[in-house]
Amino acid sequence: MGSIRYIPRVAKATRAKRRLDDIVEPRFVRIGARRTALRLEPVFWAALEEIADERGQAIDELLRDIVPPPPPRNLTSRVRVAILAQYWSANDNPRLA
Repeated sequence: MGSIRYIPRVAKATRAKRRLDDIVEPRFVRIGARRTALRLEPVFWAALEEIADERGQAIDELLRDIVPPPPPRNLTSRVRVAILAQYWSANDNPRLA
């Protein structure tokens, strides 16, 4: 009879975190006087850079416009939603109405 291999939850969580680390890219940004790490997928970093370039702003300046003071608990989600809203509004997407 074969033995059943037990994989502790910690090991599974560690593997999942490693996969997540391969997907997201952390960068330090400054929002007002606060310096924080923001972890986004490369496609969101590219979109954020594109939006900032279109507005003639640095990413830190754009984030200051996007993020209301005080910064929300889930800053990353707020930034992703702002990027999506920007692209939807640029394409006159009716979902924003």
